[in-house]
Amino acid sequence: MYINLDIPIWCFVIILIVLRIFWGYVTRTMIHNKGYYEEWFWWGFIFGWMAFVVAITRIDHSRTSAGESPNIINSDKTTDKL
Repeated sequence: MYINLDIPIWCFVIILIVLRIFWGYVTRTMIHNKGYYEEWFWWGFIFGWMAFVVAITRIDHSRTSAGESPNIINSDKTTDKL
């Protein structure tokens, strides 16, 4: 089955570029909000939503003080007394 859309190819190219810029910006913003100062715009531009998923899974460094690594395991020395 053939569907004739009668839309010029340049419209698809413009839509593709706009979507790539959108994913680049969203990925870059997510990385900066997590406390990283790396440039991820091009990762988002090239890989789209897949780069955004990777950016979401990065550890959040924005809640830790400078030079301090995030605590993955609770380091409190408290013990429960029975």
